[in-house]
Amino acid sequence: MQQRPLLLHRLTRVTAWLFILLVVGWFGIMMLLESDLSALDDGLDIWIRLLQLVLVGAIVGTAVAIWNAWTVTTAPGRHRFATVWSILIAVSAAFLVWLCLNVGMLTTSLNY
Repeated sequence: MQQRPLLLHRLTRVTAWLFILLVVGWFGIMMLLESDLSALDDGLDIWIRLLQLVLVGAIVGTAVAIWNAWTVTTAPGRHRFATVWSILIAVSAAFLVWLCLNVGMLTTSLNY
């Protein structure tokens, strides 16, 4: 395996972990708010901003995942499973980015 495809492969895996961290983080915040609504104060701002930073990293990682899918698809002699899997990861990452942006998880203000 050459250097660039290996780097793209590893960065795509990092992107997947960023999405997992993002989902777990937002789930944790929602569970906190479900049990204690008074937690909606300035102390929660830093956690929301950290999750937004993770989302920005995941957006950049989504571009890398799409680039990885393109590299795997155009490489000669690649197994079909690897091609389908890399495309599936790229489409899933693009969907999650769309979902996060559509829900409004990345905003400039924290009015809640």
